[in-house]
Amino acid sequence: MQPYGDLIWIKDGLKDGSSPFVTWTDLDGDRSGQCIDQQGFDAGWTACNKNFPEGHEIRWQFVWRNYDGTWEASAYQYTTV
Repeated sequence: MQPYGDLIWIKDGLKDGSSPFVTWTDLDGDRSGQCIDQQGFDAGWTACNKNFPEGHEIRWQFVWRNYDGTWEASAYQYTTV
């Protein structure tokens, strides 16, 4: 998540065929969603432009699939845009 901006950056770090993603919720509004890296490992960084309202607090977390097929998520992070 880019502070003071509308971009969520994500990068696929495993060449395993799954797509990591970021889930997000606008805590000062009524929007939520995902930023999914469907470009794959070789593409490098992917950006999702979400056009968040300025001054809103966004809760987000990174979600990925492990080599054994289980899904894992980071702790929630908070950013004001």
